Formats: sequence, C-alpha cells, structure tokens
Amino acid sequence: MNELYVGTSPGFKRSHIRQEDDDVYALEFSAYEASAKDSGWLDKSLLALPSVKRIKGENFELIKEDDTRNWSGAPLTAEYR
Repeated sequence: MNELYVGTSPGFKRSHIRQEDDDVYALEFSAYEASAKDSGWLDKSLLALPSVKRIKGENFELIKEDDTRNWSGAPLTAEYR
C-alpha cells in the first residue's frame, strides 16, 4: 500500500504532495478536498454489476421475472432434492 503525503499550500487551491521516497510536487489540489476515509478514495463504479437477469450454479438456476424484484427457480432434479 502506498502512502501519499499532502502538505502545506504554496498558493490558492494548491498543495505540496509526495509519495514516500519521492520528489515533492505542487499540484492544483486543496488539502481539504482529500478525504481521510478510505471510502472517499474508492471508485465504487468498478464493482458495479449490470442488471442481473440470471444466476446459475452447479445444481441450481435462478431467473429474474421481467422488471420486478421476483425471482423464480428452475425445479431441482431428483438428484438434488
């Protein structure tokens, strides 16, 4: 995991920023915009799934009914009952 150091401001809406063992850069970035919580840095859209219509496993299958929240399951064979 990398650490990012955000420091003093060399000007309006600017901050000194560096990674450990790296040079210091002045960026157009206000330190107050940086969230201290990890949730502020995560891109949740990377984990978003498209509309799921079918879930199929080794011995089951679920199918979503149209645009409702209802799901139906295919009948299990005698082998899996």
